[in-house]
Amino acid sequence: MHMFRPRPGIVLVAALAVSLAFSAPLIAQVGTEVLAQQSLRPYWYVFIAYALAWLLLLGWMFSIGRRMRGLEEEGTGNHDA
Repeated sequence: MHMFRPRPGIVLVAALAVSLAFSAPLIAQVGTEVLAQQSLRPYWYVFIAYALAWLLLLGWMFSIGRRMRGLEEEGTGNHDA
């Protein structure tokens, strides 16, 4: 039985698109004067934390995908052992 298996790249692009769609109204509410007065330099650690969180999440997703693929191969008898 063939099951639909989405590609990880497509899932990632869809997740980013959804997150941008939900954050767009919040970004639009921020006034340009407020942004002109602020410097984002002190918040470098926040950007690094978000990048690490995304990397950990993506690694976890690929890990789960590998494990599921291994379970599917064991169930169908297609492993090389």
